[in-house]
Amino acid sequence: MREHIAAQDLANEIRMLRTTFVGAFVIVEGRYDKLVYKRFFDSESCTIEIADGRNNVLGVIRILNADGAFSGVLGIVDADFANITGESIQENNIVQTDLHDLECMMLNSPALDRVLDEHGADDRVAEFAKSNPQIARQLATNTVPLGCLRLISIQQTLELKFEGLTFSKFVDLDALQIDTSKMVQAVVNNSQQHQLDQKQLAEQVENELQKKHDCWQISCGHDIVELLSLGFRKIFSSKSGGAVTVGRLEQSLRLAYDASCFQETSLYQTMLDWEQRHPSFPILIGQSGNAPPQ
Repeated sequence: MREHIAAQDLANEIRMLRTTFVGAFVIVEGRYDKLVYKRFFDSESCTIEIADGRNNVLGVIRILNADGAFSGVLGIVDADFANITGESIQENNIVQTDLHDLECMMLNSPALDRVLDEHGADDRVAEFAKSNPQIARQLATNTVPLGCLRLISIQQTLELKFEGLTFSKFVDLDALQIDTSKMVQAVVNNSQQHQLDQKQLAEQVENELQKKHDCWQISCGHDIVELLSLGFRKIFSSKSGGAVTVGRLEQSLRLAYDASCFQETSLYQTMLDWEQRHPSFPILIGQSGNAPPQ
């Protein structure tokens, strides 16, 4: 009910803004999404509105689509588990990330190499890359167990709490590998869901792992960055390098993810296609006469 109210409020706000702004409205999930996308969007021809969550983005678009006469609005959502479960969005004017979320798209791009160059020690990164040549994919693969648990929680309505987890409680710092049993215990304790059978839950995670999901579709970008942060403690940095916080890494990724990275994505192409169908509402820089960012 609260989500419906929030979506309705934002839809009403956009209707009011339309009386003074003739350009496109882009609806995104959160503040950090806006920080990334605004660098690629033409601020003169479009405005970005934050909906505070995926469901709110979908709700706003559904409400405005139902208006019939309202045009020039586009919602961008994270795919989350949609490409795992096969749940497609049956709604016009919605596009979604190529991978699980925007953070995964940044991690699976040259932006991660730039972050490693900035915060890591070249020799230590190179040593890790000898056995893990695709560092980003290896980190995403290592967090798949947590992604499986997130999926199970959603499918079974367990309402497990993943915010505030201490990853060092269940991650082997030498190999950056997750211990499934310790992970389940940490999440259950963090969720105050002590009535859950941890052994059974761990078995369900193992069963989900057997399905060999694409790591980039099931792993959450924030979890991967948490693992990356642990990696800087012992693997990627020199002894004097110190820890690199999750917040700092996420900020570095956002800054390192430039137009050349974004333009290689299916999301970018989908937005170009949307612009071609809505020529009165350009969004992307370079599509309305402005030069793209360097």
